[in-house]
Amino acid sequence: MHSALRPLLRRFRPAGMLAAIASIILCAVTRSSLESSMASHMLLQMPLLIAAGVFLQAVMPERAYLSILRQHWRICDQYGVCSLLAILLIATYWMIPISVERAVTSTRFDVLKFLALLIAGTLLPSGLRRANLIIQIFFIGNLCGMMAIIGIQYQDSPQRLCNSYLLDDQIATGIGLLCFSLTIPLLWISTHILHSAKSITTGNNHDT
Repeated sequence: MHSALRPLLRRFRPAGMLAAIASIILCAVTRSSLESSMASHMLLQMPLLIAAGVFLQAVMPERAYLSILRQHWRICDQYGVCSLLAILLIATYWMIPISVERAVTSTRFDVLKFLALLIAGTLLPSGLRRANLIIQIFFIGNLCGMMAIIGIQYQDSPQRLCNSYLLDDQIATGIGLLCFSLTIPLLWISTHILHSAKSITTGNNHDT
């Protein structure tokens, strides 16, 4: 998320916080329904939790102890490497079939999934903001590459990889992951182009 959005989000902080909390509650309340299908579990619930984490980070009120934690984290998180690496590890873990299976069959693992994906969401904006272009390309490439590989595995496997889900549902999830792996780079490229164009326009206005 671009830093220019932060003032706008903070202006609507109460509504933003309410929306983020509502998203988390919605995921928790509809857990059984969303997790009854592999597609809705991985392609709807998990991204929604990450999005809730992104929004929580953006609208989080300023507190002294939070400022101290953020300051220490910035020292450790040079160029966003730690944040983006943590996101890669979290995302990869929760795409693995055995992890998806455990989230369905174990409440403890499902709570762990909720917390991990929320943390990934809170790390994403600051990680991308600190990362230079090379690191961002490395992050997007690895994330989407892993997503595509797992999607192909889900789609082409002749047998169920998760006992909780049918083979047709698994194939649909694989197709969805492949679509995500193509859509995310396109969104990143579009955002980068728009940001670059805006910077050039702003620079030209200052020159005149």
